[in-house]
Amino acid sequence: MSTGIFGAVRPPAPDGSRARIGRSTPLRRSWTINVVRLPGIARIMSTPTLHLINRQLPNDIDRLQAVLEGAPGYSLAVEGKLPTSDAAIEVLDALPPGKGYSDKFVYEVVLDAEAVGCMEMVRGYPETDIAFIGLLLFRERFQGRGLGPQVLLLAEAIGTGWQCRALRIAVIDTNPRAFNFWKREGFIELLRRPAINFASHAIVMERALPADAIV
Repeated sequence: MSTGIFGAVRPPAPDGSRARIGRSTPLRRSWTINVVRLPGIARIMSTPTLHLINRQLPNDIDRLQAVLEGAPGYSLAVEGKLPTSDAAIEVLDALPPGKGYSDKFVYEVVLDAEAVGCMEMVRGYPETDIAFIGLLLFRERFQGRGLGPQVLLLAEAIGTGWQCRALRIAVIDTNPRAFNFWKREGFIELLRRPAINFASHAIVMERALPADAIV
């Protein structure tokens, strides 16, 4: 199971507030356009969408591999090495204990028809009412653009659709930038434990899904 998540930071508006970002349908192929209203400014910006990666399609695997290779800092931080030539296959093949591929979903994050990142989610892990984010990663040239919080809204919608009560992640403690991102996004630390296949610890964090969104 991939651990140690990386995310981007949502930039504040000039008045210090955070722009409101509208929801998008997780697997929607068309683009969503949001109007972000700042003092004296009306700006139109595109928002990311998710494309479910098909492990049977070589093109999907190649696009995922390109995303992973486009974020070498993540691999260096959590594994101490650059992404391998089969990093995409490793992400697609990895399963947590007791789960099958029917509960694992790897998404390509698409912005203006370009693959800019990826997200891995597992349904009902490690508890039936938890949506686990195993990986949230963006190509380095797209980091710092506020994509992380937007994609989290999509993850929230997916988790709600699964009837889960919370999103949960595990970030490797050698990746403090990721830890700070999740903390800013409202994730609360639950515990720290030795990370499998890493000479470090995993910090398990959780954020509750909106109670009024869970049917």
